Amino acid sequence: MIKSWVSTRVDLKMKFSDKIEINCKNCNRTNKYSIDDLKARESKIAALIGLVVLIIGTPVILILLWDFIC
Repeated sequence: MIKSWVSTRVDLKMKFSDKIEINCKNCNRTNKYSIDDLKARESKIAALIGLVVLIIGTPVILILLWDFIC
């Protein structure tokens, strides 16, 4: 697993190189993979932060704007 905060494959290629060495957790072997063979996973932290902002922010905005709404 590569933990990197790049947003595009071009940035990933610039940060590392054409091929990336990744160590397998199961067999403990190191293999080289091309950038095009890798797939990104969504950040669960970003989704969690968005959910918290939605749950807390909506009631706060309604309370602050209640006089203008009614």
